[in-house]
Amino acid sequence: MEYILYIIGGLILLAALWGVIKRLLNILWSIISFVIGAGIIIFALTACTNF
Repeated sequence: MEYILYIIGGLILLAALWGVIKRLLNILWSIISFVIGAGIIIFALTACTNF
């Protein structure tokens, strides 16, 4: 009977961890896309000023 409680607890823990991981991935993705966008803008500006 106890293993059912362990399974339920594990699923709850997994769900909580999944929420945290998803949030971290969203933050990481926004940082990466921001860096890529900023890099493209900086590259375009330097290319325009060089010509």
